[in-house]
Amino acid sequence: MYNCLMVAKVLFISDFKNGGGAERIMHINIEAAGRSNYKIYTLFCAKSFQLFKHITFKILYKIFCLFFSFWIVLFKLFILRPQIIHVYEFMHGLIFGLIPALYVYKLINPKVKVIISAHSPLLTLENMDSMRHSRNIFKKFPILFMLIYFYILHLDRVVNIITTPSIHMKHRIQKFLDKINNHVTQVIVLRNPVLNIDYYFDLNTSELPAIPPIKLIFVGRFDNLKRPQKFVEFIGPILKELDFAVEVTMVGDGPQFEGVKEYVIKNNLQKYIKLLGAKPHEETIKLMSNHHALIMYSAPKEENAPLVLTEAALTNIYMVLPDDEGGITELGKLYGATYWFEYDNAESLKKALRKLNERLKKTLARPRSNKELEKIKKLNNWERFAKEVLNLYK
Repeated sequence: MYNCLMVAKVLFISDFKNGGGAERIMHINIEAAGRSNYKIYTLFCAKSFQLFKHITFKILYKIFCLFFSFWIVLFKLFILRPQIIHVYEFMHGLIFGLIPALYVYKLINPKVKVIISAHSPLLTLENMDSMRHSRNIFKKFPILFMLIYFYILHLDRVVNIITTPSIHMKHRIQKFLDKINNHVTQVIVLRNPVLNIDYYFDLNTSELPAIPPIKLIFVGRFDNLKRPQKFVEFIGPILKELDFAVEVTMVGDGPQFEGVKEYVIKNNLQKYIKLLGAKPHEETIKLMSNHHALIMYSAPKEENAPLVLTEAALTNIYMVLPDDEGGITELGKLYGATYWFEYDNAESLKKALRKLNERLKKTLARPRSNKELEKIKKLNNWERFAKEVLNLYK
């Protein structure tokens, strides 16, 4: 369906091969390009970053990347000579060497098309200070920050298109590009797709589970973005104070898992909070469909378009979300059936949960109509994504 007149080489560049939502979308993108007979190549530059736990070694590795990632990327470019370069998140191994390597390659091959898919505000430098590792390294080596800023100032000479899966992030990126007088690079909203979308519909044919208790589910990597540690510290005392039963299931793993586990045990929250660790994707979706609502507590303004919100909407459960003035707010309003609360405001969350409780007392029917679900399906289906992303390659 997406045959191209001319077979071109596409090089996908990313820090990691596997990870969260951004990496899942990248693999869907690779599959779409592969089905269209593009020659696919990949470069994953930060595998070794995951080996280091101590901040000192992470800093040393970033310094190593400053000097060597440029040559690694440039060598790959000259060996493969791709006509299209599609970059996904570059935070660790790529952040220092990527832009200058692309800059040099484009001087020699000006017809190459460079696309960056931005799944975080990193590109705009907005959240640099909020990232602990970045903050430490820039305090010790401020010249690194200046180098990064210098490279990003030259995005107009390197990047043709920036895609992002949310409207709010498009506005933030466009505002940043205007600030650095970049009127060349296009910013396009490309909504995240969901594979096997009918599978979600098969799971939402029955009613929601009986109450009590209200069953909430937290899904995500246990890291600084999803903030599971802050979440359990926030919701733990609330669960004990409510006059109706609420249980929380947490699915995922990561650097904060042990800290969360320790907090739950230390504060006798095992009755209220269940830690399941990482689960296969299909099992996670089944778990989600057997809960009443998804709950999140990610860092404000740092989520772009969390895929888990789309998955919760398609499994047709409620959502209990913080108003983050970013991707959570945008998708929560888009998908509906959402109860809102304020960060660090216990009374606000209690109020949201009471409203959910009253709703579930009246009906256990799933919240979204078939018409609403079809609209979500149309917005996030694979065929639509494949058509739009491949149009960018032409």
